[in-house]
Amino acid sequence: MKILEINDPKSIGQTMKAIRLEQDIHQADAARAMNMLPETLSRIERGIKAPSFSFMYKAAKYYGIDEVRLEI
Repeated sequence: MKILEINDPKSIGQTMKAIRLEQDIHQADAARAMNMLPETLSRIERGIKAPSFSFMYKAAKYYGIDEVRLEI
């Protein structure tokens, strides 16, 4: 079971980007798979746009993460 723990909500995008790069997935491919524009994914990964719960669910599912724990 893969569990992703995030202690700082601002780091969600950076964490998701690191996971994407670790899995050698191009941003455009990830965006397409999650039914979003590459520009939107880029803004989330750079911390410009706050991710929605919908994004978190889609990203976790796409990247093979079983559980996301957000501790504020």
